[in-house]
Amino acid sequence: MAWRISYLLLTSLPKLPYLAYCTGTAAPAPAEQEMDIEAEAKPQVLVMWGNVLYEQSALKVKRHGMDSDWKSELVDAVQKFKSAGCGDADISGALGRHPAGEDARSAIKAAGIEIQEVR
Repeated sequence: MAWRISYLLLTSLPKLPYLAYCTGTAAPAPAEQEMDIEAEAKPQVLVMWGNVLYEQSALKVKRHGMDSDWKSELVDAVQKFKSAGCGDADISGALGRHPAGEDARSAIKAAGIEIQEVR
């Protein structure tokens, strides 16, 4: 999921008018357009943040084993994905590819986050 969401994020970034504004190639945006930009960018930022947290949890499992504190990062990542509007199928797929395996799903359930399992 992380690569899939990252790909979607990267392919949609050039469409954001805010980037042209930041580089000085566009006139300042009116206030209502700025609000639209914020509404478009917020989910993308949440997905990027979730990707970082997901990868941190995966690295902790790979480097330090299951005894490390990886669960909090994974729970935070899933919360970011849910806040961004990611589908349960994408989140479930990412959990299935997490190095912790079924323990990743168990950690999410223990945190009280409902994800429909898709296998």
